Amino acid sequence: MQFGFTLKPDHTIERTLALTRQAEDAGFEHGWLFDSHVLWRDPYPLLTLMAGATDRLRLGTCVTNPGTREPTVTASASSRSLAICSSGPPRTQNRSVTSSPTNAAFDEPTSAWWW
Repeated sequence: MQFGFTLKPDHTIERTLALTRQAEDAGFEHGWLFDSHVLWRDPYPLLTLMAGATDRLRLGTCVTNPGTREPTVTASASSRSLAICSSGPPRTQNRSVTSSPTNAAFDEPTSAWWW
């Protein structure tokens, strides 16, 4: 069984990083941030900092809305920038994960994009 945690990106950066380190030390395997361009801080800079502060956590956004975030920008932020920061020695794998609704307008189930 795997465990993860979710944060609203409204904590201070120091608190976000402290909670992230604490979760990894406690054995959590996933760390998620909510993504809202209106309510909270942008998740991608925070995810990058979280990746730099940890070694094993898979990190990503809970649900990124393709109606408010251009999908190619999301892909670039997740699969390139965050992936680079979350992999490489001693990190051996890309730990970046992003999820997006497949069709939010019709309330259909969501799927995950795994990069």
